[in-house]
This record gives sequence, C-alpha cells and structure tokens, in this order.
Amino acid sequence: MTEYIGKNFNLDSSSGTPLYRQIVDNFIRLVENGELEKGDKIPAINALYKALNVGRVTVVNAYREMKERGLIDSTHGKGFFIKNPNIVNQKRVFLLFDSMNDYKQVLYRSFVNELGDRYQVESFFHYYNLKQFTRFINNNLGQYNYYVLLPHFNQDISYLLDTIPKNRLLLVDADITKFSGDYSAVFQNFKTDVYNSLKSGLNQIQKYKKLNLAVNLNFQFIPDGMIAGFKKFCKDFNIDYTIYDNLTYRDIKTNEAYFVVSENDLINVVKFTIENGLQLGKEIGLISYDDTPLKSILAGGITVISTDFEQMGKMAAKMIKEKITNRFENPARLILRNSL
Repeated sequence: MTEYIGKNFNLDSSSGTPLYRQIVDNFIRLVENGELEKGDKIPAINALYKALNVGRVTVVNAYREMKERGLIDSTHGKGFFIKNPNIVNQKRVFLLFDSMNDYKQVLYRSFVNELGDRYQVESFFHYYNLKQFTRFINNNLGQYNYYVLLPHFNQDISYLLDTIPKNRLLLVDADITKFSGDYSAVFQNFKTDVYNSLKSGLNQIQKYKKLNLAVNLNFQFIPDGMIAGFKKFCKDFNIDYTIYDNLTYRDIKTNEAYFVVSENDLINVVKFTIENGLQLGKEIGLISYDDTPLKSILAGGITVISTDFEQMGKMAAKMIKEKITNRFENPARLILRNSL
C-alpha cells in the first residue's frame, strides 16, 4: 500500500501550496477515484514520509488535517484508515472572523446551519490585526472553495481582496468601498444605520442636554462610518455632543445620554448609575451597539442599535449555495428599552 500510494502521489515542492496540503489533496483524489474506500487502511506516518521523501512533520500535519476533517481516523495498534469518504464531496469554506462574541456566535451558527452538511466551514480570527489578516489569506489561497471575510479595518485593503477570485469571495458585516468588480457582500452600512437609528429615537434623545459617544479603541473596533453617522445626526438635529476616546467616571453626568460601543463602557455607565442611586432612562440615558440576550434584561433593558445577525448569516449562506453575486445591506435599527 505504501509503495503504491507513494508512486501515485503528485507532489510539487515549487508550488505555493504547502506539501502537507498536497498530501491531503492526493488522498482526496484517491478517494474520489474510488482507489480508497471506507475502512481501507492507509500507510503509517513513518512509512509514508520515507516513501514520499518529505519531512515527518509534513505527513503528521497532513494526517492531522484529514483527521480533523473526518476523512480518516486511527485505532491504537492498527494504524490509520479511511473513515468517511463522503467528506471529499463537501465544499470547503474559509471563514475569517474579526473576533468572537455573543452576537458573532449568532451569525456563525446561523451561517453554518443554513449551509448544511455539504459545506465544511473552517474558522480563523484576525482580531483587527492587519498582518494576521494578511497572513491568513496568503497562507490559504487556492485551498478553499469559498472565502468568507469579516474585513473590519478602517484602511483600504482592496489589494488583499484582489488576490482572491471574486467568484469565491464573500464579504460579511462590512463592505470595502474602494473594492470594485463583481463580488458578493452582505454588510452593515454603519454611517446610514447609526444616523437612521438615532433619528428614530430623536424624541427620547432630546430629553437629555447632550448625547455623548464613547469610542474606546482599546476594547472595540470602531468603523469610521459609525462616527460619521453620529456626527451627522447631531449636527442635523442640533444635538450637543462630545466624543470620548476613554470614557471615565468623571465624564458621566446626569441629564446626559451616552452611546457606547464597547461592553466595558456599557458596564461602567451601568455601575455609575447604580453606585450613585441614579436611574437609567431618566437621569442618564444609555444606548449600546449590537444586541445580546443579556442587554434585553440588564438594568431593566438596554436600548441598542443592532442589525439582525441571524438574518445576515442566513443571507451569506444563501449567497454561497445559490451562487448569488450581489451586495446586500443588512440594516440595523434602534430597539428602544428602559435605558433611554
């Protein structure tokens, strides 16, 4: 078996595809061709790396990936065998998240459930680090059927997106305005969403002397469009405002409202009102960004500006399954609760 597989493997050390990934692709080819079937034994790691004249780690990495994908399994004392040959018919989806939190979990579950069993989703996280974002893309080019990216950066990254075939690319939650061509996206228009949401709560906001925006970049990525929408709303409706880079207890005042993005600032405003015997929605107004189940009950209910992440995930999956090439806005709205 080892000799047979070794002779039938096609490895190219000059290719941009890592050797371990090429080994995986060769096993997939053998399964697709019917040369390997469920229950068939495959070579031991030591035997295969010698037959292929590659490093042992290369084969270890290939077997690890195939095991994680469910293609192979191992039994102590008996070695490796083909577990689920049907896995090769799955479409592979590269999902590059910014970070994981409560509402992104809703997005993820909705996306994966809507795709179904024919798609295998592998998730990565860039945490707003452009170098990490770039590294993930460069290291995985040509290895997936679809590339789903949450490109939360305020700088232009069109040059990176150009490296991915547009018919395999889907942008989620954020669009890149300087990126052109026929590509797919389902996204929030942060400027429009913030403006329209605040406008819908104008009567409640006008109860307060001032509306303040907290943009703590240490805890949360803030899209430029969000700030632009906030400023436009305040100017259009003659609302006095301040934008705080680092909201402290000294900045929180009665008869003023606060629009916070980070969970850290949300908790600080709630704690301030409790410690000073104040009431949200009366002495102090509070608006948060992105809804979670906790916010619906915290302090009697926190007013939020939020998009429907479940709908966003379903739409993203539908665009992949039905090969839809288009750009759709997933609008946000103001959900009024007691805090305003």
